[in-house]
Amino acid sequence: MPSSLDQLWCTLVTANHILDCFSLVTGYGHISARNPLTNTTFFFDPVDPPSLITSSAGYLEWNISNVAYIVNGSVSLSPSSEIWIHQAIYKRYPSINSVVHSHSRAVLPFADTNIPLVPQFNLEAVLGQQVPVFDIADYYAPNESHSFLVNLPHLGAALADTFSTPENNATRRNNLPDYPVVLQRAHGLSAAATSIEHAVWAAWSAQDAANIASNSLTVLGAYQGSAARLTNFTEQELRDSMALGHSGEVKDWPWFVDQVRRKGGYSNDAC
Repeated sequence: MPSSLDQLWCTLVTANHILDCFSLVTGYGHISARNPLTNTTFFFDPVDPPSLITSSAGYLEWNISNVAYIVNGSVSLSPSSEIWIHQAIYKRYPSINSVVHSHSRAVLPFADTNIPLVPQFNLEAVLGQQVPVFDIADYYAPNESHSFLVNLPHLGAALADTFSTPENNATRRNNLPDYPVVLQRAHGLSAAATSIEHAVWAAWSAQDAANIASNSLTVLGAYQGSAARLTNFTEQELRDSMALGHSGEVKDWPWFVDQVRRKGGYSNDAC
């Protein structure tokens, strides 16, 4: 995580354009970052489309404890509904420093059906044997809107818990989640990581894994029909491939940045 806010803003603005470049966000979707100087607040832009973010101007500083934002020393309530995604993950996992929320269309077939997203590419083994799915319908209280938005504290907390195994949720001793990505039924995905770069890479990897899996199922279906199933990694394959995947963002980040620049329209006043 950047040690100074100048470095954080430079990376965070670039991250917004990367997410847009790879269709992980549109006018909707967002990325936030924990404040490295306090660890008790985070930065989140509740309004601007990611492709239009060129500086830190739209980012507000939010308290993790109560989701109030700080302006010139005064505190106000959040105007953003999905702020609870970010707040709950930072609160549940003290070692998480960046959160991405994406409406990726590619992952929806796996979020909305009983077909699990099983990674088929070794560099994406960090996603786990299969990517967990958060079905918000399991957590609605009576009379709440069934809009699929994580717009209330208890819904954010339930999503955050989906990043961990039941065993770790029982003890709540893990500062890091067991999974970097969770799919959200009828909505998209959320990713959490120790750095902005890794959060972007995790979200991109989930989308790439979904595209590969969809193609694999199409090929398998042509030969096996309804019996088509994706092959899971063995425990050793998963373990050994994870060692490769954890460094994926180191090589992919410069490529991400280059792709954004080649696309044109990239402006970053924070660097």
